[in-house]
Amino acid sequence: MKQIKIKYYPVGWLKLAFSAKGAIPESWDETTPKQIVALGCAANNSIGDVAFIAALTGIRKWVIKRLDNYQRFQLSEQLGFLSTSTLHNTFVIKQVTVGLVKYYAPKPKLKGMSFGQFIFVDSLFGSYQHEQSADELHRFLAALLLRNRKQFTEDCIEQNAPVMAKLKPDVKEALVINYLLVKKWLVKSYPLVFPEPEETPESKKQEPPTYDPMAWAKIFENLRGDDLAHEEKYSNLPVHTALRYITQRIKENIKRKK
Repeated sequence: MKQIKIKYYPVGWLKLAFSAKGAIPESWDETTPKQIVALGCAANNSIGDVAFIAALTGIRKWVIKRLDNYQRFQLSEQLGFLSTSTLHNTFVIKQVTVGLVKYYAPKPKLKGMSFGQFIFVDSLFGSYQHEQSADELHRFLAALLLRNRKQFTEDCIEQNAPVMAKLKPDVKEALVINYLLVKKWLVKSYPLVFPEPEETPESKKQEPPTYDPMAWAKIFENLRGDDLAHEEKYSNLPVHTALRYITQRIKENIKRKK
């Protein structure tokens, strides 16, 4: 955390200075749930500059209000980590509560997540990005957030989607931002499974790649092969076990083609 100190004069004509201390995250790893929610609000344009800076620094709003535009700009300039590619593999918002029921985000590095759950989470996230539909957003969150000790099944999506619709919009957006960060970490960890297209002058002129809602289903069928009797076994594999195996298969295919 970067420690900051603001000097201000509560009464304009009185030369008596007060100071306020705060701290600004220097990486995504240092953000708090409140700050992630503030970022979600910013993405929705539902938060003003004063409230946003106050949330990110921990300094009270009335102190921020006393700053001029240039000083606020200087504080905003300290948020450089927002535009960096720093990898983050943890959900800052670890749980949400709807009514009296708590729903939990995956553990750091997706520990404990099954390959089957990941397939639904990532497929629904892709669908939400493509369609920008509230229904798809709620289905994505329903696959991502599970009740304590509840094992993921496809039924969780339909059961929990109406519950996820009750979350505040800024919390939903914050979870989307957080998943994007986790996905970036996965892309770097498994580059053969999540290949990043190379940027060339020609590629920039081309249309974006076609969205394939069945991409993960095809990968799962490839992994399972003809072993239909044990489909559940493959679905329940830890996500990293499955991704490492898929990586190995891709490497073997590359060798055969050489």
